[in-house]
Amino acid sequence: MLAEFVEVPDWEGTLLMWKRFAIVTLCFWVVACSGDDADPPDMQPDAASAAPDAGLPGPDAGEGPLDAAPPDAAPPAPDGGPTGPTIESVTTSDGYTQVRQGGLVELVITGTRLDGVTSVRVGELEATGVVALGQVRASLQVPHAVAPATRDVTVSGSDGSATRSDAIELTPYVISASASPDGHGTFQSPMALCDDRVDESQSGDTILLLAGVHECEGEVTLDGGQTVQGQGAAKTIVRGGSGFGGFEVVTLALRNTTTFRDLTIDNGDGAINLTGGGTLVVERVTLRQVGIRAVCAVGCADRVTVLGSTFVEAGSGIFALGNEATEIEVSDSSFTANVAGIRVLAGRLRVDRATFERGRFGVRLEGAEPSAATVEIANSTFDENTTGVDVRAGMLQIRDTRILDSDATPRTSQQGILVANGEVTATRVTISGQDLSGVEAFIGPSEENTSGS
Repeated sequence: MLAEFVEVPDWEGTLLMWKRFAIVTLCFWVVACSGDDADPPDMQPDAASAAPDAGLPGPDAGEGPLDAAPPDAAPPAPDGGPTGPTIESVTTSDGYTQVRQGGLVELVITGTRLDGVTSVRVGELEATGVVALGQVRASLQVPHAVAPATRDVTVSGSDGSATRSDAIELTPYVISASASPDGHGTFQSPMALCDDRVDESQSGDTILLLAGVHECEGEVTLDGGQTVQGQGAAKTIVRGGSGFGGFEVVTLALRNTTTFRDLTIDNGDGAINLTGGGTLVVERVTLRQVGIRAVCAVGCADRVTVLGSTFVEAGSGIFALGNEATEIEVSDSSFTANVAGIRVLAGRLRVDRATFERGRFGVRLEGAEPSAATVEIANSTFDENTTGVDVRAGMLQIRDTRILDSDATPRTSQQGILVANGEVTATRVTISGQDLSGVEAFIGPSEENTSGS
């Protein structure tokens, strides 16, 4: 019975108690050695529970206490709106958005906060006379020869700057058959061909003739270097009856090239006259009852290039009344029913891939001296001309060319080549169907006046 009251020692519990005591002793020892006065891990208060109001939402929904602003912090600044100028519209004073080459206009710029604006730029151009009173007004002088295209407009001043993209378009001289007398010469407000302001155009400007029949009474005078551009010989027609004096190109600068392209000049007393020396290019142009005249005489030189053009029923399709420095080149062109397709008194003429038909003379050389005019003709056709090539004075080299009478009309071809005073060299030339002769040469007082091979 005594055995029932004997308490058996709980060795496992005793061992567990000593283990816990050892762990606690070790933790206190580590803290003491590190010099940290913090409470032991088991006695360290919980960070979240130690903070006042821990776990409560901040002033704004969803914000924790760490996101809250300190009590003394300044309130956040309100969202800033635009502070600089803005542009709503840019027009000329009469409501347009286009200005031609060489044009002078007043710009009107509307928007907000523009009172501090002191500078206005249109692309690369600086406007002048800037006045900012609610809206901005400024003068814009567009230079001649400026490249036509749209430009950004930028205003700047004490409050900053603002830009409106593609706000103003710079245009060539725009010519319309139905233009009003007060047109400005833009697509929005075209001008007429015989407007005096066309004469004020300068080198590098483009005179754009829109499709239509342009009736013009008078003369268009160009200083040289412009481009007169149509929209196709069948669509753009200049017609002035007996009152149209043509285009007078007066220039002393050989570096300036005046170009006529893609139009028809019809039924006028004038022509394209190149005087004073200069360079003329005529490309894809039809000239009916008018022609080209290069009339430089002394101390200057004319250079004329004709490409893909047509000459019909003129006294002379091309008349070179120049000097020995005159140079004319003709290619891929036709001459029909002219008194003379090309008439040369002096200078050098080159013809390649051209057709001369139903004229009195295809090409005529008639200089004062036998050597005043030098002509080279290649790869061309002369058909039903009274005389194919008439050499009154000059030197002719002709090759790979046909001179014939196709019997398509009652006109009688009399001579293929007529030589009165000069020299002729013919290579691979076919002459057929002439009523009088293939080559006819007159021997003057001296046999040296005429020679041929």
